[in-house]
Amino acid sequence: MSFIVEHTVGFDTGPYRQIPSKRLDRVVLTYDEAPFAACTVFVGSPYSNCWQGGSGAAVDKPTGCVTVRVPNIDWQNRGGPKGLMPFNTKPGTTQIRRGEWDVTEAFRWQADTGMPIGGNPGFGFTLGSPFTSTKQLSAEDNTVCVSDVKNVRLIVDYTTFPDDVFVQPK
Repeated sequence: MSFIVEHTVGFDTGPYRQIPSKRLDRVVLTYDEAPFAACTVFVGSPYSNCWQGGSGAAVDKPTGCVTVRVPNIDWQNRGGPKGLMPFNTKPGTTQIRRGEWDVTEAFRWQADTGMPIGGNPGFGFTLGSPFTSTKQLSAEDNTVCVSDVKNVRLIVDYTTFPDDVFVQPK
């Protein structure tokens, strides 16, 4: 059996937008990631681990099983798609380590003034498989990479300037 699971999240950018005279420094999306506890539901064996290699043995996933992408449809106001969430290829996201992704440029497009003319700002973030289609999965061995993701947070670092004196970043 092959399957892909996704979870899309949105954050209220209103409080950030209301801050006058600011410079966006860095935005990191973080979450807690661990092997999904009930893998027997998917794999069918009571001995199955949700992070396992092709032989069926449990393996550590130092980078986890989650990829963060930027959805390109307004799923909060117009509803989600039938199937996997379509996503932007730009702006990209960069993994820092398991459970941490630099999403500065994507946040800049969504909540600041960094989107180029004709760009799609994206709508929140999708946490899901690195695969974009089940056709990329063979289901020919016992590889499993299904995570339990909790405590999704967005950490926004910015600098403010007194008396509306704005200093352009270098």
